[in-house]
Amino acid sequence: MNRTHRFQRKALRVEEAQKRILSRITTMNTEEIALVDSIGRRLADPIYATNDVPAFPRAGMDGYAIRCEGIEKATTAELLTYRIVGDIAAGSAPAMKLNKGEAVRIMTGASVPEGANAVIMFEQTQEYEQNEQAFVQVKHNVGQGQNIAQVGEEIQEGQAIIEPGRIIQPGQMALLSTFGYHRVKVFVPPKVGIFATGTELLPIEQPLLPGKIRNSNSYMVQALVEASGAIPCLYGIIPDDKERAKALLIEALQEMDIVITTGGVSVGDYDIMAEIFREQSEDMLFNRVSMRPGSPTSAAVIHNKLLFGLSGNPGACFVGFELFVKPAIRAMLGAKEALPTVMEAFLDTDYDKGSPHVRYERGKLWIEKGIVKVKSIGVTKSSHMLSIQDANCLLKIPSGKAGAAKGDLIQVIPLQYDVT
Repeated sequence: MNRTHRFQRKALRVEEAQKRILSRITTMNTEEIALVDSIGRRLADPIYATNDVPAFPRAGMDGYAIRCEGIEKATTAELLTYRIVGDIAAGSAPAMKLNKGEAVRIMTGASVPEGANAVIMFEQTQEYEQNEQAFVQVKHNVGQGQNIAQVGEEIQEGQAIIEPGRIIQPGQMALLSTFGYHRVKVFVPPKVGIFATGTELLPIEQPLLPGKIRNSNSYMVQALVEASGAIPCLYGIIPDDKERAKALLIEALQEMDIVITTGGVSVGDYDIMAEIFREQSEDMLFNRVSMRPGSPTSAAVIHNKLLFGLSGNPGACFVGFELFVKPAIRAMLGAKEALPTVMEAFLDTDYDKGSPHVRYERGKLWIEKGIVKVKSIGVTKSSHMLSIQDANCLLKIPSGKAGAAKGDLIQVIPLQYDVT
């Protein structure tokens, strides 16, 4: 149930907040690029097979192509014998027609000649010569269709093979090149502007000063944006000056497809981003989420662009990006499944930290003797960052006083990066 916070913020469930974001997504424009430049991009159009695979009857192994009638049986007393009439290498187009009792040597992947209906591997044969004529004897039974891939056996011409929204990875590259797609239509990556707020922040190249910290969030978010398939743009640090911050945000919203701010969205007296969100947004999607960490995470629409306000605490910022920003980027790039993948795993340690809110803890996921296990790693306070580098998942700990016990089956979100 939604609750109105004492600072006039309405807490939404994570699922409802995600739904609101995705309802405001418009997919990006498309562009046509060379296949060699397309790795990591998302396809904009469905891809269809332009020919059968195989396109010709294909030998499944090195051996002899023969013509047989039904099942021909070999015995120790009487081996099957065929007259060798030629050789066929991979890539050649055989012009011969094979008759009963004849065989040709053939290589894996080569086109089977007309009349041949089986291929026998070399290891099951014995070749000999008689009167300057080569023969091959077969030691095993032979059946029609043996070791021959028929036309269209794997893929048929016109068959849909890759759906739009899929990331072009090695498997997709293999298919696209097989069917002659030397150029492909892909979605244009969204440009994402990144701000950090707070007078306590320093550029990372500066030495530390009393009461100050370096601006690490911007660089973490930059990496997350790029790994999600978008183009990051660092705008630097916004001081806690309302009018200056407002002007910089409006400028970024005119240039970018998404804008992210980190810090300045909590309810403290010195956090001014929350006020800007309320004043400037055409549609305040949410300004509080019923979760830990990152409950002050906010999202709004300004000038038809998404503006995200993530927590200034590194752990909470990381979780907010994974749950809300990454799905938005994926949806803009045409992904059919934009929301994070959720799976189940057995908790390997007790988690006795109860909470009135669902908790998303950084964790380690692994398989042990066929059982999927997970555990929380390190110190996972929202302000702590050391465990971020080792986490490969987020544990979803249900709300309640009890937390979760070792052996409980809990939901887990694997941390998946679309571009590496």
